[in-house]
Amino acid sequence: QLQYAVTQPINVAVSVYNILGQKIADIENGAKSPGTYTVQFSTSGLASGVYYFYYRGLKTYARKFLVVK
Repeated sequence: QLQYAVTQPINVAVSVYNILGQKIADIENGAKSPGTYTVQFSTSGLASGVYYFYYRGLKTYARKFLVVK
């Protein structure tokens, strides 16, 4: 799960990319009100490897995670 906070109304995009930079999934995309949000993402369909969550709002953040099967 991924948690992020929004301090003002803004459009937010949360996506998952593989190590090659290919987009795997769009998890959230749209307007958000101020608050804290938690995103659930199932890795059941992914192969073992390194992936990145990207959060785009006022700033862009990346967070690496590892899938091991």
